[in-house]
Amino acid sequence: MAQKTDPSRDVTAILREHVLVENALAKAARQAIAEHKAEGLPLAMWRDGKVVWMSAEEVEAELEASSSAAFSRP
Repeated sequence: MAQKTDPSRDVTAILREHVLVENALAKAARQAIAEHKAEGLPLAMWRDGKVVWMSAEEVEAELEASSSAAFSRP
């Protein structure tokens, strides 16, 4: 007998909804940045093939710059 898939656990269906996945990842990233900022801890980031340590403020500035650049495209 075929087993029914619980729709809330159907990973393939969830991944098809890329907007939901992207929003969840963005929320998790914002939360991690906020927690590191509150504790005064740097974040490990991948840049040019290397791991670098950046302050939460530096990461926020990069994110703001990249999102403003994305919205300013024609």
